[in-house]
Amino acid sequence: MQKNTFYLLSGAVALILVFLFYISVELKKPWLVFVGILLAVVLYLMCRKKIAGIAGDEREMFIDMKTASATLKSAAVLYLAVNIPLAVYAFSFPQMILPPPHHMPPVTVPLVTLGSVALIELILLAVVLFIYVSFHVYYAKKYGGDIEDEE
Repeated sequence: MQKNTFYLLSGAVALILVFLFYISVELKKPWLVFVGILLAVVLYLMCRKKIAGIAGDEREMFIDMKTASATLKSAAVLYLAVNIPLAVYAFSFPQMILPPPHHMPPVTVPLVTLGSVALIELILLAVVLFIYVSFHVYYAKKYGGDIEDEE
């Protein structure tokens, strides 16, 4: 198995896990996503062993380093671009910033809203895997990586 195929498979599995998370919430059966995560980890470990050319030369190490660096930078921007507006929205309600008077019950954020935030976070993690593959293809072409690795 080539590296990019492995990364694309990992991203697809991550998207499936996001969908499974949603189904688990709708059916109120958390064990579904738990079993899905366990199967995903087993699949990851099995596929990781089958990657061809995992120990490469200095050029491959350089491409991997550049890819990881670019992915980290773009993932941080993506993460902040989504989470800062969510935080502003969440804290725009006065009850979340200042404690309410003692005679009123505290206003809480509905669990559905928190679940939506969690779903957005899981989707962002899946997007990061696809960003990594994109940068890896770009840097492999730019620095002359393994031609057979590109698909």
